[in-house]
Parts: sequence; C-alpha cells; structure tokens
Amino acid sequence: MGVGKSSLTNSILSAIGTEIRPSTRCYTAPDVGATVTKSFLQEDVTEHIHIGDTWGTSSTSYRKGELEYILSGRLKSSFDSEDPKHGMEIEQFLRTDEEAVDHRIHCVIFLIPASSYNNSVEIDKLKLFQNDVKQRDIPFFYVLTQFDRVDATLRNSPQNLPIHPKLATYVKDLTSQLKVDPSFVTATINYAGESCCQEILDILALRIIDKAIGLCQDRFKAQYNRAKNS
Repeated sequence: MGVGKSSLTNSILSAIGTEIRPSTRCYTAPDVGATVTKSFLQEDVTEHIHIGDTWGTSSTSYRKGELEYILSGRLKSSFDSEDPKHGMEIEQFLRTDEEAVDHRIHCVIFLIPASSYNNSVEIDKLKLFQNDVKQRDIPFFYVLTQFDRVDATLRNSPQNLPIHPKLATYVKDLTSQLKVDPSFVTATINYAGESCCQEILDILALRIIDKAIGLCQDRFKAQYNRAKNS
C-alpha cells in the first residue's frame, strides 16, 4: 500500500524471471497529475507465495470494507476501485471463506516516497492503516521508495543505497513519527541508469520480498508456539 507499489511488484517479478504483463489497471489522476493504480491484483511469486498490488492510501474507495476483504483473502483480482458501481457490485468479486484461505494476506508492505517521508497528511493515513493491520496481528514493514529522487546518482550506483548518508536520517525520522522500530523500514529506488547492473536492482527487490517472508515465518512460529503451550 502506498506510492510505488506497481514498480516494486514489477521489480520483484522481474528479479525472479516472471514475465511482466502490460497493465491496464492504471489511469492518470487529475488531482495528483500522476499515474495511479485503480484495481487489485495478485501475482504469483512462487506456487505458494503471492504478492498483491493494491490502489493507494489516497483513494476513498476503502469505504466499503475493501481492506478487510483484501487482508482476509476474499477480494478477487481485477476489482476496480474507481468503478462508481463497485460498492453495489462488490459481492461478485468476493471469494467464499473456504476459497479465501489460500489468498489471505500474511504480511503488509507500506510504501512511502522518500521525497515526502515527513508529510504529516500521508503519515496520518499510514497510521490508520497500520493500526488496522496490527489489530489483525499481521506483520508489516515500510519501504521508502523512489530514493533516487533524493539523490539521482543512485540510479547508476544503487549498491550505495544501504550506506547512503541520508538514509539513516530518513529512517530515524519516519520511525519516530510512526512509532515503529527502525528494523521495520527499508528502501529502494525506482529507476536505473544505463550503466547500472540489473543484478543490483534485483537484489534490492529480492531483499524486500525476503524480509516479508521472514516476518511471515516469525508469525507462524509464534502462533505455533502459542498453540503448543496452550
């Protein structure tokens, strides 16, 4: 959820060798002057690991319980958040509880552009979503996207991102506002220069999905231990 979701999804799929399909799920929003995602889509990372790409936190279309449907696995791909009839027709996009089991969300990745990491309006929105996710006991973390807009030289040397002098400051400020541990934040870039090695971008993308898988494993272990000791 947030800014840069589709770019990150495409980066992950590219890193694992999955063909990226042309997207018809975006439109240019007149109020922000940028291309935004308008529908929900789940892509297969592996046979048992899926990644869901949603519309952004700026949308008003979470008003019909869509977040709960996404997290529970009930919302099917191709649901169009910008369809004015979506509130009335959402039932046709829902799986049964039994069908939803294999599509539940086990980790949420919140994305926020590095250039607006201290935007109080965006932070307040993220806090609301963060609380919803925490109440459902779903692990989450944040990704500072588009860090190359903070320093364009990173497009040709993305390997320097983890040690970039501004990264520690941004992470400290963001975690202070969101009241989360610094380990809950990582970063990526969205564009690469011609001299950049694709392998380095792949590593950045795979580190993010690896972090998500690790958090899921920790959650499952905790649930197992609680059940074993009860």
